[in-house]
Amino acid sequence: RDYPNSPYRARADLQLGDLLEEAGRTADAAAAFESAMAGEPPPELAAAAGYRLGRARRALGDAGAAERAWRAVLAAAPDTPFASLAAIELSELLDAGAPERRDEAQRLLTVVAASATPETAAEALARLFRRRYERGEFAEAAARFDELQRRFPASAHTAALLRPAAWARLRAGRPADALELARAALDAPAPEAADEWLYLRANAERALPDAAAASESYRLLIERHPDSRFAAAAAREWALLAYQRREYAEAIRRARLVRPTPETDDDIEWLLGESQAALGQSDAALQHFRRLAEASPTGPRAADALYRVGRILQEREDWSGAAAAYRKLAGEHPDHALAPAARAAAAYAFARRDAWTDALAEWTALAEGHPDDPLAEEARFRKAAAELRLGRDAAALA
Repeated sequence: RDYPNSPYRARADLQLGDLLEEAGRTADAAAAFESAMAGEPPPELAAAAGYRLGRARRALGDAGAAERAWRAVLAAAPDTPFASLAAIELSELLDAGAPERRDEAQRLLTVVAASATPETAAEALARLFRRRYERGEFAEAAARFDELQRRFPASAHTAALLRPAAWARLRAGRPADALELARAALDAPAPEAADEWLYLRANAERALPDAAAASESYRLLIERHPDSRFAAAAAREWALLAYQRREYAEAIRRARLVRPTPETDDDIEWLLGESQAALGQSDAALQHFRRLAEASPTGPRAADALYRVGRILQEREDWSGAAAAYRKLAGEHPDHALAPAARAAAAYAFARRDAWTDALAEWTALAEGHPDDPLAEEARFRKAAAELRLGRDAAALA
């Protein structure tokens, strides 16, 4: 205020802006940063003020002004450290926009990662990783982490990304590399998020495949962390490993260890039903399949569950119950792959009861609703037989 022509005035504005920003007076801070840029200060000081001005403008909700400030820094002082910082901030702003702006954001970060100071380059690589990861581009995300770890192994950014990087590697089809990170994390004393690391290790071992190691990792997770958010999923996968080895009783025991969550409930119900059916425990299996079909009538397993109900009842020669289950499947899930088979099975069950009108209706629905299915030709033949049974010779002949 008192020495407006002093060579220290611009630097004082910059420091004042920092103090005002820390005090929560963002609008006043922005004014101080703009004042610092007036009067042609040295390029690095102007770049520092421009970078801070963009940050303040974004905090005030003016994304356009923030973008202009950061682009000005990139244009006027491209060789200063603040240009790299401005590029990182600008990339975040661009990433929320249209696809072409997101592409520019990626290019900015790639340039920073290649040429900036180590800490800034590490931050750029970390941001590149996160953006690829959030979009489900796991191979690209894993590649960015690989570069980050190779160039900056001691960086805080590298340490902070170890878990998502392990997931990225696993989901990119690199289970051995994911396993390497998991083992290193679990070998540390008192590892952070040990339950997630155990779950990740188990999934990587299963993908290799190393079923015995995966089974042991799932067991340790359930035993040591029964309240973990990963425990129910671990129990499901652990039980599935036993089921795949045809150890059905063990699969049932494992599936019951942890209370299912909404995400795993249907899978656990299905696995219990299949395991008990394999053991000949048809009453228990029937309960699970019925509960699954009724609790989640639009769920991905509902049609399969109804088909399993029909099969169990058919094996018991409960033709009426079997026909009802099959008909329900075909009626409620007409586009499901099992719908034609369910129509054929329902017709067969009705025929076994001499309910030829109902059988005819099912064969007709199959032939007309699924004319290209391999079962349609037989359905047309069976229709004719049903018409004969009903005394409709003309219809049968046709």
